[in-house]
Amino acid sequence: MTSRAARVRTVLSTRLAGNRFVRFLAVGGLNTAFGYGVFALALFLGAHYAVAATLSTVLGVLFNFVTTGSLVFAGAAGARLHRFVAVYVVSWAVGILALKAARVLGVDLYLAGLVLILPSAGLTFLLLRALVFRGTTQSNRPEYHSLRGPRYGAVTRTSGRELSPVMAKQVENWGDRKWNENVKRARLAEAIPLSTPFAVFIEPTNLCNFKCTFCPTGHPTLLKKVERPAAMMEFAVFEETIRQLREVPERIRVLFLHTDGEPLLHPRIGDMMALAKSADFADMIWLTTNGSLLDQECAIRIIESGIDAVRVSIEHVDAEGYRRITKTYDKYDELRRNIEFLYNEKERRGSPLKIWAKMIDFNFSREALDKFGRDFGEIADEILLTQTGVWSNDYGVDFNLGVTPKAGYDGQMPLNHKRVACPYPFYNLAIQCNGTVSLCGLDWAHSLVGGELGAMRLPELWNSPAMNRIRLDHLEGNRRKYKSCNGCQCVKYMPEDNELDPDRERLAALLRRSLGL
Repeated sequence: MTSRAARVRTVLSTRLAGNRFVRFLAVGGLNTAFGYGVFALALFLGAHYAVAATLSTVLGVLFNFVTTGSLVFAGAAGARLHRFVAVYVVSWAVGILALKAARVLGVDLYLAGLVLILPSAGLTFLLLRALVFRGTTQSNRPEYHSLRGPRYGAVTRTSGRELSPVMAKQVENWGDRKWNENVKRARLAEAIPLSTPFAVFIEPTNLCNFKCTFCPTGHPTLLKKVERPAAMMEFAVFEETIRQLREVPERIRVLFLHTDGEPLLHPRIGDMMALAKSADFADMIWLTTNGSLLDQECAIRIIESGIDAVRVSIEHVDAEGYRRITKTYDKYDELRRNIEFLYNEKERRGSPLKIWAKMIDFNFSREALDKFGRDFGEIADEILLTQTGVWSNDYGVDFNLGVTPKAGYDGQMPLNHKRVACPYPFYNLAIQCNGTVSLCGLDWAHSLVGGELGAMRLPELWNSPAMNRIRLDHLEGNRRKYKSCNGCQCVKYMPEDNELDPDRERLAALLRRSLGL
């Protein structure tokens, strides 16, 4: 997209408050002027009305593909051109029939073409939204793991693979992450040992105002069984964590300000976000929230903090469903209005903040998925439909709610039940709210702890003997000695760039030498 087009889109997005249909109408003025100009010029030069309409349509499609894709739907992938063309073939056919009827009725063709502008625009928008920009084709479906930190499957980014057939569902307005196409890529086995973790989690609190049936934090009896303490991170501990993270040798790729709790419950979450951003040691700072506390004051704090991304976890598409899953919350319409305010406000301010709305697919109906797309497609930069199976050891609780995962979290990564080595401990570091440090952001039971914040500084703790002992156990097939890793669902699916099993012996030898074994 040219710089001028980028400026135009910024103005449109800000002034029109992110309303995609209004943007379509605004951009449609430009497209219409171009198309009608070609049509009128061809008629003036003596062309048959069918030839004039055809020429106008062909040139208009190419022109519209660029303007509509970039200014209205935030990027048009080349693989969608055939659908885009098909929409305009339909629009062209309808237009030809209408012009023919006008001619039979003796209506001036110039006037007929002018009158057809609005109906044609409405038809075209509906077809584009329904058939072109509601998702992607299976060979070009966006890969959710392209920016996911270790909690969600990968830090690295892969592309060009076929979509797994089990992920047949599509959601209207699924994004294509064109803004994220330059994420660094690395084959983990060739990169480790790392001097700096790729991804770091800081847990402001492990408390949550939801009691979700699919989440360990929603099961108080289970938390008591594993003796997980309930706590808020003291701000002084957070400050010390940030100071120590600034000492690591390289920049951290992603800093997640969440693990198992609801971060907006922390009374100083705004100060935490601002401090982490101003420290400037991470390429991206990401907050995940259930959105229930996302009022206007909180939204403004998030925007002004300067963090890069907010992911709102959507649990259902109506109040009744929310109450059934969360056990405590049913203000669905209020939640949506809060997200809409956040989106419109960040657009009004020209903030680069990215907002994602994510929902786990617990075998939702087609109607529910369509509603998810309609409700959040225009008030989020992207909406994401993910699969179940996201926890470490479930201790016998069905966090999948009866759904059997057939692929990884993004619906694409194949399951490998024979995988031995989990890659998470090799690039992932989690500082929990009580100051303990784990090698896995999924360690909700706190059983993969390798140290404490006050006992050793984080740059030394990262490659300490205790941490490397955990990594060696994973490579040697002994990960099940750790409660969180015994029965972990996530180890079954990993992006191919993070596969360690073929390199287990070589990597284990490196760790044995570092441990003096």
